[in-house]
Amino acid sequence: MPHLYTLQLLNPWQQPEVLLENPALGCSADLKSALKCTGSLTSHLENQFKQTVEIQLINQEHSQDWENNPNLWSKKHTFESKKGVTLRNVWLQVGGDNILFAHSQLALNSLTSSTRQDIKAGRLPLGSLLLQSENAIERQLLEISQAIIPDLATDIGSAKDRVFWCRRSLFLINGAVSARILEVFLINFD
Repeated sequence: MPHLYTLQLLNPWQQPEVLLENPALGCSADLKSALKCTGSLTSHLENQFKQTVEIQLINQEHSQDWENNPNLWSKKHTFESKKGVTLRNVWLQVGGDNILFAHSQLALNSLTSSTRQDIKAGRLPLGSLLLQSENAIERQLLEISQAIIPDLATDIGSAKDRVFWCRRSLFLINGAVSARILEVFLINFD
C-alpha cells in the first residue's frame, strides 16, 4: 500500500470557516484562501502563483478496497466499499519546488474509461482531472486541521516538530461518494 505519513493532529478536524477564525494560528490570507477552496485546488494554486502546477507521482497502487485509517477518516468520511480503488501519493510542485503532498483514494469504477486511464497513468493532479471530466463532480465535507508530521518534515528537510496545515474532503462523482483526498500544505504562502 502506498506510504501515508502519520499525522499528529494539534486540533480536531473542523470546517475551514471555524478553525480559521482564530487569529492566533498565524495563517496568511493566501493560505486561508487555498484551505477554503472547494473547486480545483490545482487551478486555485496556478492562479495564485501564476505558474503551472506540476505533479510528481510518489507511488500508486490499486487495491480491492478503501484504506482503513480512523485517525484520518471519520465515520462521515467512511462509506460502503467499492471494488477497485486506486491509492496514490503525489507532490504538487511549482517551479520544481514541492508545495503540497496529496494522498488520494479513488474508486475507478465511477469514472469514464478515459478518465480512469489518465488517473492510472499518474501524470495529472487528481482534483483537476475530476473537476474537468465529463462526470458531475462535487467536493463535500471539506475540513482542515494542523498537524505535526515528523516523517514528512524529515523528507522535505524541515524540523520534525514543524506544524503543517492539512485538509481532507470527499468527492462525489455522479452523486456517489467516490474519492477521499488528504492534502498537506508544505508552504505557508507568506
